[in-house]
Amino acid sequence: ADVSNHSRLRKVKKVSGCELQPSPGGAVVGTGEGLPRPAPAPGDLPWHLKTNCYKLRMSRDSRDIAMFREYLEFTGKLTLDLTLYDMEKRETVILHLPYTHRWHVKYRNRTLARFYKFNEWWISQGRPPLTLLTLTTYQDGAHSREQVGGYTIEESFEVLKTSWDKLRDMLRNRILCRPFDYLWTMEPHETGYPHLHVAIAAEFEDWQKKKTKTLWNDYRAGSYEHGAHFEDSCLDAKGDIKNAGFYLFKYLGKGFCIDPEQMSPGELRFNAQLWKHGWRQWGASRGISKVMKLDSKDSDRFRFLEAGVSMTGWQTTFREAT
Repeated sequence: ADVSNHSRLRKVKKVSGCELQPSPGGAVVGTGEGLPRPAPAPGDLPWHLKTNCYKLRMSRDSRDIAMFREYLEFTGKLTLDLTLYDMEKRETVILHLPYTHRWHVKYRNRTLARFYKFNEWWISQGRPPLTLLTLTTYQDGAHSREQVGGYTIEESFEVLKTSWDKLRDMLRNRILCRPFDYLWTMEPHETGYPHLHVAIAAEFEDWQKKKTKTLWNDYRAGSYEHGAHFEDSCLDAKGDIKNAGFYLFKYLGKGFCIDPEQMSPGELRFNAQLWKHGWRQWGASRGISKVMKLDSKDSDRFRFLEAGVSMTGWQTTFREAT
């Protein structure tokens, strides 16, 4: 039911024959309370994070952001309709469910439940040490342009992914020299550029930290000083942390807004790129993914008949039983 691909959504809109009319000013009616957070002044940012994102061409009304806001508004009107056959009562049952994607509150709650599952695993393993690593890319400021020519926000997402993939292999084969479990979350800087927080189930010696920072710099992903940053201490049983899962989820939660009217300009840019390119916002090693899997119960009581989506004025069936 988690159909978040906007290209498929455009097909649904075409089938429906309806034409979405944006509200005045292109705004999306929010469901939360409070006002949007103001953008920080460029002078308030550290030198290595200063970018051109506050210029008019990078405003919150850019094309990608406008399309992202339209997507949230349109899907907020949709209902997923499931038609089932109740084998016990011998009757047809129709369920009307909200159209769920990653910006829906149900998705957020499911993700939080997964992170609590990670915490249960961590406790069951005796709270092994977790090294926290933050990976940041160059942006589009003067320093970044001097070093690598500068990265657009779209390039930054790609550089972050490919460089983490290479670094992960090097950690396994050359630095830690063994397979390891990990969990990562992505959040935006104030500028909207992404960075990763990675929890690695291992302890790092000083030479291993220096090698990691050097590799990140060699990939031209970020600088040696600011690109790969290790927390001063590990998370383990000796520390004050009692819930590693929630500790990591808070990073995800900073960019996990639901109502676009509550997003800062940077958060809007970040989420618009997640939507446009389908970037994942968190991930884990195979072993951690298994322990984070939510419990489910299979039932033979119901038989699937068909599914569809609808909104006021139209509906369409996109899958039927044979």
